[in-house]
Amino acid sequence: AGVWLVGAGMFAYAAWIVLGAALPVTSLDEMVYHLEVPKRILQEGYLPPFTDNVLAYYPMGPQMLFLYGLGNVGETGARLFHGLFGILVLLAIYGYARTLVDRTGAVIAATLFATVPTVMVIGAWSYIDMNFTLYAFLALVGTLLYTEARETSERAGLPWAVYAGLMAGAAWTVKYTGLQLVLLLALVVLIAELRSRTGRIPWALIPLGALAFALFTPHLARTWSITGWPLFPFGLGPFELTGAVNWSAEQSELALAWQRQYGAGYDRTLFERLMSSIWVYTHAEANYTAYDGVVGSVFLLAPLALVVRKRPSQVTLLAVFAAAFTFYWSLTTTQVRFLIPLLPVMAVLVAVAVSDRLRTFCRAGITVFVTISVLLAIDSVVPFLVRGGDPSPVVGYVNGDLTRQQFLDRRLIPYGLYQEANRRLGPGDRLYMVNMRTWGYLLDLPGRGEMSPFPNGWRSDYTFEHFNLQRALVAARSPADIDEFFGSRGITHIM
Repeated sequence: AGVWLVGAGMFAYAAWIVLGAALPVTSLDEMVYHLEVPKRILQEGYLPPFTDNVLAYYPMGPQMLFLYGLGNVGETGARLFHGLFGILVLLAIYGYARTLVDRTGAVIAATLFATVPTVMVIGAWSYIDMNFTLYAFLALVGTLLYTEARETSERAGLPWAVYAGLMAGAAWTVKYTGLQLVLLLALVVLIAELRSRTGRIPWALIPLGALAFALFTPHLARTWSITGWPLFPFGLGPFELTGAVNWSAEQSELALAWQRQYGAGYDRTLFERLMSSIWVYTHAEANYTAYDGVVGSVFLLAPLALVVRKRPSQVTLLAVFAAAFTFYWSLTTTQVRFLIPLLPVMAVLVAVAVSDRLRTFCRAGITVFVTISVLLAIDSVVPFLVRGGDPSPVVGYVNGDLTRQQFLDRRLIPYGLYQEANRRLGPGDRLYMVNMRTWGYLLDLPGRGEMSPFPNGWRSDYTFEHFNLQRALVAARSPADIDEFFGSRGITHIM
């Protein structure tokens, strides 16, 4: 009966992901750069130098998979790649948890991660969180196995250190935060040495870090070749930004300040930031000032893994990684999606905790938590109930009552304006968007040749859309100054 139940759950979960992937694209980051970059590559036949979309200069590993899916199958194909990595994360959680707990406990660990509302929400989108989470978790597992093997000899642990370095490097090709991951892995190794007291220097940390950085260097070279600065749009120490691609040091500082506040608000004290590591599990909302997602309070059981009667040796190091990751997260970008790479570790710790004692009571409680999480996810993504007298656009689209355009009209308020821009504009036109969210994916402006050096066909200040325009308006002394502002940029239309 248990096998049939697990099988039915897996089938229902897969159906959920496929249904979500089959819907038209409406999520923010997909339209800004996850699918916007692959779309422009397909249109232009090469990687264009995005003039205003600074996110197009972030690491682009998963976007190459989206490019393949988008070019061969379409949006659904691109989105299913993210779902595929989600499945791989679940298999990795189950496989590793099985080394610490029984089969039921391993299923619990995988289920806890799978049913996190935010995970269920973004699992069917062309996002990059599942990619980063898989590589980060495998890098941590490799590091833990290295710490065990090196108790025999450093040479014995070297293969696992190499594996961890490759996985950490793969994570680095997904997000800049791969650097922080490498530092956290080094901390785990140092703590393990303090516990084991082998007296040997963990030399394998050198190839671990070197391999991770080596996998990241192609991104640096690509960005440098386009912008003249490898870490564009971020400044670093005494080095200055070149001002290429409509960016400046001042805008970079604003962008960094904004990212540090994302998910944490602009007026939170240090105490509130530290407490966010608890509050995020209890009352987070789908609002960027309140962590921008929902996790679930069941993960607060994770510390109980440290007091089980027969604690596996790796549990302490898992807890060290969790504590260090949480501290780093609470002081930087306290947003739920940045917390997702930690959740496999937390899920394993919860599984260890509930597999030790009071199994029936604890597992019944987890069943309740999982049920609540699933209901929250369904309520936030696919509201099948009638609300405000109108049926859900998702139901209408699935039933065939709504066309793709009607669906997007219902889900995206400015969609009609983007469509009007597509109808009016043609070769040679350049659009300047003001407070339009820069959903470039919705625009079909031609670009190659006559658009150069603006192949994306539109202009905006992306992160701070009004930055340059406001500065020009303040400095203007006559209408001619404003005309010069737009004319120097080749702008023909404003939206």
